[in-house]
Amino acid sequence: MFFWLGIVIISIVTIAVYAYVFDPKMEDLEDNHYYYLLGHSLADGQGFTNCDGYLHTQYPIGYPFIVSLCVRLGMGIVGMNMLNGVFLYLSVMLLYWTLFRISKNVIITFVVSLLIAMNYFYSAFATMMLSDISSWFFGSICVLLFSFLIEEREFNRKSILILLGIAISAVITYFIRTASAINMLAIFCATALYIIIDLVKNRPISIKKVLNEHKLNITLLVAMAMFFFMGTMVWNNYKSQFEVTENTNYTFSGYMEVYGTNADGTPFDTKSISHWQNRLGENINAYTRLLSHTLYISHIDSVIPARSYDLAIGLIDRVAIYHLKDGLVLGVISLVFMAIGLVYYRKNKMALLLFFIIASVYGTLLIFNNLLYTSASRYIIGILPFMLLFLIAGITHSIRFILNKANSKSKLLSENNITIAVCIILFVFCYPHYSKALQISHNYATIEHSTPYSDIDFDNEYTPQFVNFLAACQYAKQNLPDSANYATRKQRIFSIFSEKYKNSFPFPDFNSTPEEVIEYFDKWKIQYILLDTWYSAAYHTIVPAIQQYPEKFNILQQIGGDIPNNINPTYIVQYNKNGFVETENK
Repeated sequence: MFFWLGIVIISIVTIAVYAYVFDPKMEDLEDNHYYYLLGHSLADGQGFTNCDGYLHTQYPIGYPFIVSLCVRLGMGIVGMNMLNGVFLYLSVMLLYWTLFRISKNVIITFVVSLLIAMNYFYSAFATMMLSDISSWFFGSICVLLFSFLIEEREFNRKSILILLGIAISAVITYFIRTASAINMLAIFCATALYIIIDLVKNRPISIKKVLNEHKLNITLLVAMAMFFFMGTMVWNNYKSQFEVTENTNYTFSGYMEVYGTNADGTPFDTKSISHWQNRLGENINAYTRLLSHTLYISHIDSVIPARSYDLAIGLIDRVAIYHLKDGLVLGVISLVFMAIGLVYYRKNKMALLLFFIIASVYGTLLIFNNLLYTSASRYIIGILPFMLLFLIAGITHSIRFILNKANSKSKLLSENNITIAVCIILFVFCYPHYSKALQISHNYATIEHSTPYSDIDFDNEYTPQFVNFLAACQYAKQNLPDSANYATRKQRIFSIFSEKYKNSFPFPDFNSTPEEVIEYFDKWKIQYILLDTWYSAAYHTIVPAIQQYPEKFNILQQIGGDIPNNINPTYIVQYNKNGFVETENK
């Protein structure tokens, strides 16, 4: 009875929290703009291409494909953000089901699911056009199906469907987010270890008999290996076709760049023991602190700053820049109890899989420099529920162990009652922090109620520089051809506002000479330039070229210009490599 009541309560809380913090705006994040434009490109039949018309190589195609379906259905940005809310709800429901199958304890299942539904990080990522929640959803399918597979012993329709479901959902997860390959690796390692442990335990029995009993697991190993190598081979072969040369404009993931440098930007020597000691020491410290803040505190006052309010654009960057002052002791204590909880669940076959998933995520984060720490909450949302499960089990088991040593036989101190008490105390401790985080998230979400990308609201919540940038985009949308090539400092934002989804190029390098600027414009056949004051790059890089070659530029439109406040105008400038006959508008 309480199991179904728990589902109802968790459903209400998840939906209510999501509605409370829902933000209709598109976040000012690079990923947001990329996903939106890539989805538009796929929906418009122009392939997996950037806003400059070149093939995209940085993000996998999974989430842009989901966005493209939304575009085709005419859902708009609000609808796309709401779709992540659907993924969030379904993921929490899958989590509830999975936790109950693992713990067999409805109280633990309910409290862990409730805390996840209220956790700021989950609701925040669910209101942004990012791949995190959809990736968590398909990863949750893998884990739940695996819990069913380990109960099967023979090949039949059910077991075959489960095998296919695990393999397919794992591949979908990978193509939504390549970092999810570690989940596939975790399933592979856990399954292989099951077989090895059984072989060791039953050494008198013939190996052939043991392997026959594990034919489902062996099939899963083969399927995961095959799908993993096929998926990675397809993606890597796609990317290997392209090289960054003077005639291409492809983008690649920056993860290897983060791996190959230290946090201060100096090269990282993988053969240096001291470099590894420094990196691992810094990361263990950082991620232990992050664990306590993500699990328990989860609000802005715990970080400096937690969400940076970008005064230049008026939108909210929810990727926290962490400079945690405390949390180390609480994080260490939590890890100790989690380890005890893992031992407590050692006879549960799912515990081994969860351990590999947690270890693979944290192990991957530890080998990169702690620049990833600025957005690490994105990488650990899939493992936080299982860490909470082990934490509660560890605290409960530790209390029972102490009571047993003290020969306590009170019925009030039964394991079930202790579990209930631990869950209640944990919830009471977390609730005020979670509530505060959600309140702040709600306040940020309601700063600007309209959706800027469909209904630009020129009010005081935007700076004059950005208002001018929006007006320039509107001018381009209404007056300039879609087929022209454009140069702008923020090409993806320009593409979205102006609806010029292709042929938008970035500015040349910041320190380019006037000659190099002209060469760059000629190379990419630039016809129009958005000369903005939002960033200094335009006036620093482009204006000197205009001053040196005035015959090649023609000002089409001047927007704004506030001399008393030292705000330069924004210009739409036309470029012609052969020059203009009339130059009086310079």
